[in-house]
Amino acid sequence: MRRTLLIVAGIVVGVLLTGVGLWVDPAHTADPTPAAAAQTDPAAHPKSTAPAAAPSGTPPAPSEPPATSRTTVPTPGPAPLADRAVHGALGAVVGGRVGLAVYDLRTDTLLADSGAQRVFPTESVVKLLIALDALDRGDSADLVAEMLSRSDDRTATRLWDLGGGPRIVSRMARRLGLAHTTPPRLGYMWGDTRTTASDLITLYRYLLHAAPAGDADVIFTALSNATRLGADGFYQYFGIPDAAGDRAWAVKQGWACCRPDRALHTTGIVDGRYLIVVLTTHPPQTSWATAERQLTTLVTRLLRHLPPIGAGARK
Repeated sequence: MRRTLLIVAGIVVGVLLTGVGLWVDPAHTADPTPAAAAQTDPAAHPKSTAPAAAPSGTPPAPSEPPATSRTTVPTPGPAPLADRAVHGALGAVVGGRVGLAVYDLRTDTLLADSGAQRVFPTESVVKLLIALDALDRGDSADLVAEMLSRSDDRTATRLWDLGGGPRIVSRMARRLGLAHTTPPRLGYMWGDTRTTASDLITLYRYLLHAAPAGDADVIFTALSNATRLGADGFYQYFGIPDAAGDRAWAVKQGWACCRPDRALHTTGIVDGRYLIVVLTTHPPQTSWATAERQLTTLVTRLLRHLPPIGAGARK
């Protein structure tokens, strides 16, 4: 509970001290990934074919533009990360693809951008869109929270079907102005929704600045209470949680193998201030343990350049 309060307090500070216009990077250098392999059983696990347990252009105008509010003068904060710092972090991932974006909510500044317009399968990160849609339709907040904190696929599939499947992605992409987020080719494969690090920064900023307050509270409380193991037994603390240590965090992770590559994503907020999105794919011969270690090392290197702001420690 203390961790949740710290996360929410940090987010409130960030909202009060930053401008609130949603940011979408207009640059688009698509880096398409191969089409996902079809599953023959729609009731099968839609996210991962790996064993359950693991070793440790101009964007379209939104049809439903999010509300804006007051704008304040940004306060001093970290300068955008130097190329050397970003390249040093990226060097942690060997033989894989990376899409990275870091955003400072307090100063309304993009601190790092490398491959942020590369397209990746969302895997479980799409549950953020499923959650927004479900809450908008009046579905159970408890059900949504369980889906997010435990990354529960059965619940995600249930809410996906109730919301019209791929239409959820299309509706939310228009509403939020997600320029490069597209539904899966196979309607039941929600994890094959495509997105970019840039679009996920936009999504998180919408949640913070324009989503209904009650919906945002449900979502961020769940993200700040992400369980160590997901509902399928997968270790969820790779990337941001393990790299942040005692710093407050709220995350939505994603993983799947192998369609055709091993995907591993870490996304969320550190100190209630820094939005961090790192999307990665790895060759299938790369073990989960290696992919997790590389991603955690990447985020650890980034956080060395993002000083804590006294938002409190995670307990």
